[in-house]
Amino acid sequence: MREIQKRVLAGLCLAPPIVAIFYFLPQGWFFIFLALVSVIAATELVRMSNIKGKYLILLLIAASLVPLYRQSPHAFIIWLLFSPAIYLVAVCRHMKGEREKVNGDIMTAVNTLFLGQVCIVLPLFYFYLLKGL
Repeated sequence: MREIQKRVLAGLCLAPPIVAIFYFLPQGWFFIFLALVSVIAATELVRMSNIKGKYLILLLIAASLVPLYRQSPHAFIIWLLFSPAIYLVAVCRHMKGEREKVNGDIMTAVNTLFLGQVCIVLPLFYFYLLKGL
């Protein structure tokens, strides 16, 4: 079976349980479910990017859920701006003479962090808000 057929079949099999979870799960538990989905998606994103400091990136992406859950968009924007700085400080502290390719690795990691926060966490949070309507 080709790869696209596997993905379509998986999507068709997963759609009914996702719709049931959306309608029948209470809002708090639904947020926890979406947080798990976002962590799994971020794990795949970090794995595809092949960067150093994978767990730090995952932690920073998962931490971006906190200001969203508290419904503080200003705090999320501040976190979005300062989380790359946290990553940069952590990388500079643990860098031991490894100067080759470090700029490219940092840019890849910051891009991955930004994509994880904006393209994974934020849309799933708006899906959570949709349930509250």
